[in-house]
Parts: sequence; structure tokens; C-alpha cells
Amino acid sequence: SNGDEYIREWFEVDFNNIGFNISSNHEAYVFNGKWFPYNKGGKYRKWYGNNSAVVDYYKNGEKYKDKTGFCFSNQSKYFLEGITWSKISSGHSSFRYNEKGYIFGDAGPALQADDNLKYFMALLNSKISNTIQSFVNPTLNTTNETIDSIPVIIAENIKEKIVELVDANIRISEEDWNSFETSWDFLRHPLVKGNNLLNVWNEYDQLTKTNFNQLKSNEEELNEYFINLYGLEDELTKEVEDKYVSISLADKERDVRSLISYLIGVLMGRYSLVEEGLIYAGGEFDNTRYGKFELDSNGIIPIYSKLGMEDNLTNKIIKLIKQIYGDDTYKENIDFIAESLGKRQNETSEETLNRYLNNDFYNDHIKIYQKRPIYWMLSSGKDNGFKALIYLHRYNEDTLARINSNYLLPETTRLRIELNDLENGIKSSDAITQRRLEKERDIVNKQYYEAVEYGLVLDHMANRYIKLDLDDGVKVNYAKFQNVEIVNERGSMIKKDLLIPIK
Repeated sequence: SNGDEYIREWFEVDFNNIGFNISSNHEAYVFNGKWFPYNKGGKYRKWYGNNSAVVDYYKNGEKYKDKTGFCFSNQSKYFLEGITWSKISSGHSSFRYNEKGYIFGDAGPALQADDNLKYFMALLNSKISNTIQSFVNPTLNTTNETIDSIPVIIAENIKEKIVELVDANIRISEEDWNSFETSWDFLRHPLVKGNNLLNVWNEYDQLTKTNFNQLKSNEEELNEYFINLYGLEDELTKEVEDKYVSISLADKERDVRSLISYLIGVLMGRYSLVEEGLIYAGGEFDNTRYGKFELDSNGIIPIYSKLGMEDNLTNKIIKLIKQIYGDDTYKENIDFIAESLGKRQNETSEETLNRYLNNDFYNDHIKIYQKRPIYWMLSSGKDNGFKALIYLHRYNEDTLARINSNYLLPETTRLRIELNDLENGIKSSDAITQRRLEKERDIVNKQYYEAVEYGLVLDHMANRYIKLDLDDGVKVNYAKFQNVEIVNERGSMIKKDLLIPIK
């Protein structure tokens, strides 16, 4: 009854505190964790997916039973195999399979059965079900009572075939769900293989089209079975519109952006090039799991508007692209990435990547992670005086001090030197060159003073040695670094966000 307090996205918390052993092929779950997989509905999606929430159920929720407004519903049925759906729909319901290990909620109810569970799932995802629901309950709420009212006819002669189709649909939908890093069963980005990104993407494009068409064909076959079984051949057709086939087709721009996110995860230590799956999201950090790859030592990477800086995030990603795909194909691979990101005529491919990382990556990240980002971007403001990216799960109370001493102070020194060089250049140049250098000086001047002011706030916060509790979630922890107020040496009030605000 209090989602903000009890429910998190799985990627916010320490992965080791999730009680369901979601790395063992879903065959076992344990009850000594704090967070457990939780059904809370979500967008339209059939067969499998929308598995991202976890709920605080420490020691079977004992400490919450006496809290006002807290309630359990059918507690003995938690963690059983079942079917779930989104209570609030867009007028077209979608039902998904849950293996053992989930707790259901009001917005994500459950249907459980000793027999015929997958047969029921086929019926519920068919046109028969949606047609009956539209008569019984023409609202946007798919309630338990609505589902309970659907008449069931068991066709023993085709039941085995129906279950085979359901199993195939679950497999296809699960494969699609797990191809994105917001799945806890994500192993490796689908474009990380081979040496030519265009060829790899074309193969992935073909695979997703094949899976999409197969799923659509399977759903139409199921529709035909049930339409005939219920005698509605004159009322309904088996055809399924593409918009109701709820798996993803390849999308070059989206897939390249997600590849960049994955590469940042490799740099931060979330993923490894020598092991599949999630490597670090809390607990004890193990450097031996990354092979010979040189990952960032503290999960801190600066982002500069110019490409020349050696420790720039852009340069680190470029090195990683060469390491994964090889030096020989680097030019065509970086060009493929840049074209997918919307390369401009006056840019090199590297500049396009740098522009994306400076201007658009973080907005994408916030959107993909549902306003609960796992990589946090520190920013001095609109003039790009200073930016750095940190990995939430590798943050500790010394992180801000490291950023201040290792990155911000050297950057303000560099900006001051650049400013002096520009001033000297203006004095000794011709009129045309002067105008160009004056424009550059004005930009660098704004960056310098913005970074200096930001440094005062960063230093103030660094000296507070702020600790985070991952169990509190991103919303609570993020707010600790926003709306910081200090008084500068002149007695003026400075109010700044250390992190780019989440909108």
C-alpha cells in the first residue's frame, strides 16, 4: 500500500539482496533476501516480460504486518508458477507467464492452476478472450472478476499442440526481453560479436524479423483453434495486427544507442568482456572477473566537450570498440555508429559520438531506466564547464572527493591555461583571427567560471562524505545531491544541482 517505500526497480538495489536466485535458470529461489520479484503490471506485452520490479518482503514481510495500510493478499500463493497481466490496460489485455519466484500485486494480479495453465494462457491471449472481455467489462481495468467470467472449453484433441505453441511464444518473447540490459537475465549486447557492426546488425535485424513473423504466425494459429472451438468463425478472423505482436524489431538508432550504454557498462565494471551477464551491481568488487581489460578503477569517467582529452569517455569507448571489433574495421564501425546517431555534415564520426555522449546519452539513459538511472551524470551547467559519469553501485563516501581532486581541479586549471593562451593569441593576431579567437575565449571563459563555481559546491559536498543506502532507491539517494546551497567568499548564495536533474 506504499509503493515508494516498498517497491524498487531491480537495478536500483544491491543485486545480492534480491531473494529470488534469478541467475540459476529460474529453478530455485531463497527466502533470505530482502527484495523479491514483483508483478506490477506495465505496458502491453504478451507471453513473457515486464519483469523489472522487486518488493521488500524481508523475513516474509513480518515487520510490516502491523503498519497502517499494509496488507497481504493470498500470501500462501506467493512464489508459485502462474500467469500475470496488467490490471490497467489500453483496452487490449496481454497475459504473461511467470515461473516460480514472483509476488503478485494489485496492478499485476496472478492466475494459478494445477493443470492446464498454459492452455488457459493461450485462451487469454486469443481474440476470443478480448472479445468476451469487451462485452463483460468495457473499461480499461482487467479485473480478476473479468477473467473469472471467461468460459473455458478444454479441447483435449488439440491441447498438446496449443501448449507447444505457447511454449514457443514464451521462448521467443523471453529471448526478446533478455536482449535488453534492463532484463535481469541480460547476458551480452546482441551487437557485441564479429568484427563488422553493419554485418552484425543486419544479422540481428533478420533474426528479429524471423522471430516477429514466427510469433505472429503462432498467435494466428492459436486464434484459429479457439475461434473454431467456440464456433465464432462468422464473427472473428484469426489475423493479428503487427501492433499487437509485442516483441521488438531491430532498430538501428535504438540498437546503437543501447550498444553505447552497454559499452559504458563494460567501462564501469557492470559487465565484462570475458563473462556473460551482470558482473557487479553491489557487494564485493572482484577485479579478477574482467580479464585483461583495463576498466575504470573507481567507476568515474569524465566527459569533455572536446575530443583531445585522454581520459574522456568518448576516447575510452573508441578504444573499447577497437578492442572488441579490431583495429582493421574501426573506421567502418565508427562510421556506422555515427550514421546511426545522426552524423552531421561538418563532423567526424568521433565528434558525432562525442556530441551524443555530451548532449543526449543521459536523457536516453533516464528514459530507459524509468527515471531511476544507474549511471549518474555530474554537470556544472549549460556551458559544459565540467561533466563526469559515475556508476551508482560503485559510489562510496570518497567518490566526490576523488572527482574533485582527480578531475575537476585539473580541468579548471586546464581551462584557465587555455583562457590565457587565447588572450595572448588575440593580442598577436590579425583582425579575422582575433574575431575567431574572441568567440572561443568567450566560450572557454563561461566554462571556466561555471566550473569554478561548481567546484565550490562539489568541494562542500565532498567534505560531507555522503553515504548511500541502495535499499532507499534512486529517487531518495539522487535527491541528496540536488539543490545544494552554499555561501561563497563574497557572501553570495550559490544554489546548484550536482547531478543533471531527472525530469
